Order: sequence, then structure tokens, then C-alpha cells
Amino acid sequence: MKLTFGVFFTFTSSLATRINGDVGHFATKTSYLANANMDTSYPLPDECKPVFFWGMLRHGTRNPSDEDIIILADRLPEIKDRLLESLSTGNSSLPEDLILYLDMWEFNLKPVDDGAHLTEAGWDEHFGMGERWGARLNNFVDAVKTEVRTSSKSRCRHSSEAFTTGLFGEEAEFYIDNNLARFYDDCPKYLEDIEANTATYEEVSKFDASKAFTQIITDVTERTGVTFGKKDLLAIWEICRLESAWSKSLTSPWCEVFSSENTKALEFREDLSYYYSEGYGYNLTMEMTQPVWQDLISRLEDVQLSDSKDHNSTVLLFTHSTATLPFMASLGLYNSANSPTAADWPTENYKWKTSQIASFATNLVFVVGECESVFNKNLLYKHESDPHVEQESVIIHQIKSDSSITKFNSELKIFLFHQEHPVPIPGLIHKLDDFINQYKYKTNIDFNKTCGL
Repeated sequence: MKLTFGVFFTFTSSLATRINGDVGHFATKTSYLANANMDTSYPLPDECKPVFFWGMLRHGTRNPSDEDIIILADRLPEIKDRLLESLSTGNSSLPEDLILYLDMWEFNLKPVDDGAHLTEAGWDEHFGMGERWGARLNNFVDAVKTEVRTSSKSRCRHSSEAFTTGLFGEEAEFYIDNNLARFYDDCPKYLEDIEANTATYEEVSKFDASKAFTQIITDVTERTGVTFGKKDLLAIWEICRLESAWSKSLTSPWCEVFSSENTKALEFREDLSYYYSEGYGYNLTMEMTQPVWQDLISRLEDVQLSDSKDHNSTVLLFTHSTATLPFMASLGLYNSANSPTAADWPTENYKWKTSQIASFATNLVFVVGECESVFNKNLLYKHESDPHVEQESVIIHQIKSDSSITKFNSELKIFLFHQEHPVPIPGLIHKLDDFINQYKYKTNIDFNKTCGL
């Protein structure tokens, strides 16, 4: 297995910044470490034991695509030279240490050889995640009863290997299922009418033409002594966030070009793009997730109807952001009362924040738990016949004095985790039956009819 680790770079202590609450503003290219839940305590209520685990996971931190490598290789050397010249002539307010860094810096990625490959940081993101889930669920996970599906892209295959190595101590077998992991590729109506349609990105265009974006250019000019056009500005933004994700715990010195407010504004710009192209902007985007819903609901129904010994207890799908974001929207997560617009900036009052919900290695996990509850018919009867006794006292007395009349009923409940954090299912659904009833209609969507041109 070949993992490529990006550009050669060394961060000096004065330039390196530890990831903290303010650093995770790099949209879908944010390091997963900014969002991961490091708590490995048991994640379910004490009365519940896990019986089924279903996970949808985006690949970890990767190199830029072949197309982006070509753009960055073309623009960054010239940008570097312009920054160095401005620094040397005293026209820049950037840290002097940046001169040393930029002088050493080189971009050595090549298309095809390195394009979009998983990096060492991406491997570590998934290995750590698998290790933590193994610690949380302890004896539940079983390699023999685990099914792993992945996109054909190497970054997804290697992410699956990293996750299962962390989970089991060794790589688990996987099989390619692009129909599930890349369902959007089978939806020409989405690809043409939404993804490739300039109207989808109207709010982004409005933002680029706004005073907010002009202010970013003005701020960068004041900081660097160099006036950059939009394409060069976005190239700096790209290498800033990629290097930060590659480093695993440090912020790239390239980010010194931007203020904290600039970074947040660029993050908002991307949130607008993903809201309309992969989120709530169009019903089709959510409807095309039908294959994923078919997979999830059918497996939950198997859990509902059969003994846990009869089915795989852990089912994993390694995929891409163009699958995870539409699925989040179809589930009803992170939707605001009003769709975000360019005119909203500056604002923090929206939920579709891709730095938090769609970073590298983003993951959605459903865990089904078999949960016990105490039921006692005589308890209710005796309480009603003796109103002078407090109910709490009756409960304690009856349970302790006559265990033969106490029955433990079990029911299946479903729990949702995003970025390993527990999150409420929309509608505050807890029971597995209710979840299936709420979302089963999504399995009946005619995918071919929906996605046909």
C-alpha cells in the first residue's frame, strides 16, 4: 500500500499553531482532529447492549485532485516569489520567519502519482477512530461478523484498511460497491442539473461580488504588500488548509496570509456552495440517497426480525462527501429555518457548517441497542390500592421483596453518532420501530426515475 504525504514542509515553533476551537474553519478540508470525540467511555445507556453497528464514513485527509495539483503547481511558485519579494523589501507585515519557511518550501506533488491519494494524516484519522470505537464497544465488535464496502477510489480503500486495523488490530477484507458508495455517479440529473449547473452556485457568485470578498482581498494586500486576484487567493486558501490537515495538529504558515475573519469568510463561502450543491438546496440531492436508505433500512429490519446471530453485526461504508452530505440532509440534520445567502455574512447563525459536519473522515454511525426496562403489573395495582404510600417507596419495596413479580422487558432502540459524538435523531426518535416507520418511505423512491434526464 502506497500512501503519499504531500508537500515537504517544516513548521517553526513561532509559526506553528496548535489546533484549537478557532482553527477548524477550513470547510470540507478541515482535519478530522478538530471534530473527533476522544472520549472512549461506553456510549449507550447502561441498560442497553449493542446488537448492530452501521457506519457511513468519508475518506480521511487526502492530497489534492489531479486537476488541483496542476493548478497549484502552476500558481504557487509565482505566489511564493511575490510574497518573498514583498517580505524582503519591507512591504509586508507577515512574520519574518515566514521568509525562511517560504524559501525552503516546494510543491512536489505530481498528477496521477499523487492525485487525491490518502495521506498519512488520513490513515491516522481512521485508525484512531476505529481504535476508539473498539474501546467503546469492547467485546461487541467481531471481525468475522463485519462487512466492509468501499468506493473504488484508493483513498476510500485505504481508509477502510486503517479503520479496521484500529478496530480489530488487522485489516479486514472489503469489497467495492460504487452503486452504494458513489450513487451520485449513477444520477445524471444530479450531475447535470445541479452539480454542473452554474445556477447552483448563484449565492457563491454573489458572495464573490460582494464587499465581504473585496474586504478579504484588501486585508490580504495590507498584510502581504501584494494584491492577489481571486484565483491566486483561492490557491493560497487551498494550500493553507491542505497543509494544515496533512500536519495533523498544526496550522500551515501559508495561513498567515489570512486573518481569522478572512478564514471564516472563506469558510462561509464554501458552506454556501455545499448547501446548494450537496445539501438542502434541491430535493433531488436528498432523493438520490435512496440506495443508502435501502441498505440501512433493510438491515435494520433484519435486526428487528431476526436473532443477532443471523446477521452481520457491523456494517461499514467508506465513501465521499458527495454521499455523506446529501445523506445528512435526507436525514434532516443541520437544517436552518432559512436557506443561507451571501447577504447573510457576517453571521454565525446557521447550522450547515462544513468545517464541523463535513471535515475529512466525517462519519455517521447508527448503533442499535437492546435495552431492558422494568415492568411489574402488581406494582401498579398495589400503588393504586394504597394511595397513602409514596410511589417511589412502593417501587423499591416491591422490587426488593418479590422479584418473581418483576419482569424485564427488552426493546430495540437506535442511537445516532456524528463525528463520534451522540446527536439526537430528528423528531427525538429513540425506538427502532419508530425510526423505520419514519424513514422507510425513502426506500420506495424510484431512483432511476428520479435521476433520469
